[in-house]
Amino acid sequence: MFKPFKGVRKAEHVVDHILAAIRRGELEPGARLPDENAMAAEFTVSRNCVREALRILETMGVVEVRHGRGCFLTGSGDQSQPPRMWLSWLRAFQTEVLELLEVREAVEVKAAQLAARFAEPADIEELEALADRMVEQAKKNEGGTETMAQLDRDFHTAVAKASRNSFLLKLAPSSWGADDRQATFVMEGRGLLSARQHQEVCAAIATHDPEAAGQAMSRHINDVIQQVRALKDRSQPDGTVPKVEG
Repeated sequence: MFKPFKGVRKAEHVVDHILAAIRRGELEPGARLPDENAMAAEFTVSRNCVREALRILETMGVVEVRHGRGCFLTGSGDQSQPPRMWLSWLRAFQTEVLELLEVREAVEVKAAQLAARFAEPADIEELEALADRMVEQAKKNEGGTETMAQLDRDFHTAVAKASRNSFLLKLAPSSWGADDRQATFVMEGRGLLSARQHQEVCAAIATHDPEAAGQAMSRHINDVIQQVRALKDRSQPDGTVPKVEG
């Protein structure tokens, strides 16, 4: 069922692979996961890594450990994936998410600057449509964080495409994982604020102002960085989602 992987952030990879299997319908509520030894062998990681991943999944409410019986999926591991679950994920991988955001800023600020120089009318039309759809989606608050995350990914990919730099196009869409992206949208107000910031990036690109485009992109990503950094300080014991200011 699971495939081995290489690289760092191994506990996060285990968590992400299990969540992805749930989304694909390969694991259903009530299903029993393989034991620690089997999972460690499948993922080619240590048992300690598997235990850490299961501890995080248990905190998220995705699995339930039944002593003497094994680890079972709960009813929370469905497509809806409630905010408290994603906040638990975000807190567990706060350091890694911040590191990715730092890389994202370096790559995507440059992409925005180049897009402001080389974007054609069709590129600008696509960016405007995606930003407007994000605003509409955020106001409706329908479709959950998954829809917002996909629109966000599409927008940043479109910026990279408009840069006319093939290497940036390869880097930008993959510089932030799908779960990292989706998790940030559970924070109250994040969706609408991100959508408005996308409109600002788009406006700067449309006027072919590289400096303004870079600044708008940097401001957008740094807002996310500051909010993720504040998560643990601002979180409430009951799991209340932190509210975005501004």
